[in-house]
Amino acid sequence: MEKHFTFREITDRNELKKAFRLRYEVYEQSRMQFLLTPNEAKMDLDVFDLHSRHFGFFHNHEIAGYIRIVVDRKSYFNSIVASIGLENHVFAPPKFIENNYAYNGEANFPFLSYAGAPIMLKLLY
Repeated sequence: MEKHFTFREITDRNELKKAFRLRYEVYEQSRMQFLLTPNEAKMDLDVFDLHSRHFGFFHNHEIAGYIRIVVDRKSYFNSIVASIGLENHVFAPPKFIENNYAYNGEANFPFLSYAGAPIMLKLLY
């Protein structure tokens, strides 16, 4: 059987869901599980995903690895991720997303000032 590997940006809704489930599974089994927000959908999504480009490593068209690149919240918003988070009750209602992540210009790491950033992440830094 020929092994086919690809690395590319994930823009498909179903592939994004699979990536978030893979991420949940990996965190659930790691020492970093305290960063995981348990949910019925078993998807790991956080506020940074709304402003991230998501990439997958695929083996025979199935996701085998994942990475995200967090970008400036003012320059990019991923509406597909927002709708996945809302429909799976991982994110708060739309008004929260509309007003998301008030930036405190004095923060050492601006992304840590986003509303909804896990407190454990702040403690980690």
